[in-house]
Amino acid sequence: MYDYLRNISVCWSTFHVLVIFVFLYRSRFTPKKTVILTCIFMFPLVLLNTIISIFYGSKGISQAMLFSLTIPSLIFFWVLSADRGFRFLFTFCIVDTFSYWIILITSLLDHYIGNTGILMLAVRLVAFPLVEYFVWKYIRKPYIDIQESVAHGWSIFFMAGAIYYLLLIVSGSWPVLVYDRPQELPSFILILILMPITYLSIFLSLYNQLSVFKMKENEQNYKNQQATLQMQLENQNNIRRLNHDIKAYINTLSALLSEEKYDEAKQHISQITNITSTRQNFCSNPYINALLCHFYDRFKQKDMKLDISVLLLDNSALPHTDICLILSNALENSLEAASATDDRQTTVKLRQKGKYLLIRILNSCDNSLVIMQGHIPQTTKQEPGHGYGMQTIFQTAEKLNGSAVCSAENGIFTLDVCLKIL
Repeated sequence: MYDYLRNISVCWSTFHVLVIFVFLYRSRFTPKKTVILTCIFMFPLVLLNTIISIFYGSKGISQAMLFSLTIPSLIFFWVLSADRGFRFLFTFCIVDTFSYWIILITSLLDHYIGNTGILMLAVRLVAFPLVEYFVWKYIRKPYIDIQESVAHGWSIFFMAGAIYYLLLIVSGSWPVLVYDRPQELPSFILILILMPITYLSIFLSLYNQLSVFKMKENEQNYKNQQATLQMQLENQNNIRRLNHDIKAYINTLSALLSEEKYDEAKQHISQITNITSTRQNFCSNPYINALLCHFYDRFKQKDMKLDISVLLLDNSALPHTDICLILSNALENSLEAASATDDRQTTVKLRQKGKYLLIRILNSCDNSLVIMQGHIPQTTKQEPGHGYGMQTIFQTAEKLNGSAVCSAENGIFTLDVCLKIL
């Protein structure tokens, strides 16, 4: 009976370890494809460990788990992961360590209470779904934000997590299970207590880094908004000056026509046409047009090409402040990225389709840059003040009940933004 209950609990625990990890790591594939690939690969692995547990018992599975489950699943998820560095290794390590921590505690409790397997299975049946719920509701979103935002410190955190994981395996299973070494049980219990405290310290450190990042990001957003508002103010001043000039042109034209000086009137109209034709007019929304004109001039000053195509049907309902914030950050990034290439060009397209505004920005970039669609690129700059532009774009799109995706391949960076504007 004990062996039967133990085998069920092993299958149950292994399955939920996979679920918890899938919640926390960032796959480079779609959720559907990720789930299918995970099932195809991990089901035989779970079956293998169940067979080991059936034939070799708790001692056998504890000693074999590192090679029969941990290392193969590490390689598999490494292939699937969007992160190939220490942040992936830390995520893998913390899920395995914490899950193994639950397995060890339930095994110890069951052993010292009666070794029937009932308590072990009952606690695991409840504990793992509760952990999944807690991870999904409270941990997943901030942890994904931490992975996207925090660039440094992951190697140290991973080494701490890996040592704890190996420490749990060695102290709990080698050379025999810990409850066959009663003299070492107090030190093992202290290790079990110390493990969650250490991970809590690591998470607090990561969360503090995220808070600093968010603070700097908000500061950068305020600067961008200030720059956008300044451009809007300049645009309003230009409109006022243009209105004033037009009145003067009309007065002059009226005077020439009243005096029947038709040749002079035609010449005056030609001069007015030449003056107004030099002003760029990409769209009828004055705020978006002012921003596009601003970047058009900046691209032109650097001898770079900026193609702009705008089709807006209803300008009155546009949330121009947020749209300008997105365009400003995107074009700032495009200006910098394209200037370092031979092609040196950027294309901007705005299309309104029903309730939605579609924005597509394509620019030349480094040929070595590869970004899988659905992931936010990380800045490679170490100086403060960088790395917030793409975060701002994605957050602003989400604020407007929309979405943003970007990708880079073969020297072309593509940003697509969909905003709900009505």
